[in-house]
Amino acid sequence: MEVYERYHQAMLVTALKIVHNTMDAEDIMQESFLIAFNRIDQYKGKNNFGGWKNHSR
Repeated sequence: MEVYERYHQAMLVTALKIVHNTMDAEDIMQESFLIAFNRIDQYKGKNNFGGWKNHSR
């Protein structure tokens, strides 16, 4: 929950700037969190969490 609280607003704003639709932006944010949380075991703490997600594919 701490990770969500820390990053959800920034992720929503970023998604909204890209898609210009609140419902789509919320869906993108939620999907991004699901992907990140499903891969959380790959996070080693070397980078901040926000930057790690972009390189965890």
